[in-house]
Amino acid sequence: MSKRASLVRGLVALAVLGALASAMIVAPAGAHVTGKFGHLKKHINKIATKQANQVFDSKIGPATAPFQLESDLLFAVVDSAGVNPVLLSGRGVTELIGFVGTVVEFNRNVSNCAATASYGEGPDDTYAEVQYDTDPTRLIVWLEDDTGAFVSGAGTSFHLIVVCP
Repeated sequence: MSKRASLVRGLVALAVLGALASAMIVAPAGAHVTGKFGHLKKHINKIATKQANQVFDSKIGPATAPFQLESDLLFAVVDSAGVNPVLLSGRGVTELIGFVGTVVEFNRNVSNCAATASYGEGPDDTYAEVQYDTDPTRLIVWLEDDTGAFVSGAGTSFHLIVVCP
């Protein structure tokens, strides 16, 4: 039995050493294959992203272009529209001039900009309308009720947004 036990121990040791040797030989190859496939996967993702961006750019416009510069976004939040307007907050506003409508003057030419206004507070069914002034730095905001009558004075306000190219 002792001879048989030594033989079994020897075979077990040989099997363990063989397994370790096989693992050492196979491991670098396996790592290389995994690494190659990992590299291939990154390359495929890069190509797919490039293709997707080209399709997006051709259909919608450059995906990497910024929407607008901060200096191209102007706005005004005005209280007491009309006679005594008060600027609550804004960007690029240099002056408010009140009469029945409210003239909002900006620090740049806004004649080629898109402008929209909405009433913030006022009577129900009040609408805001933006008109371009003869002075290219000015816009006029009118508040009107549902009958077309102008609304102004204390308790009325509007929000004006101007986006320039």
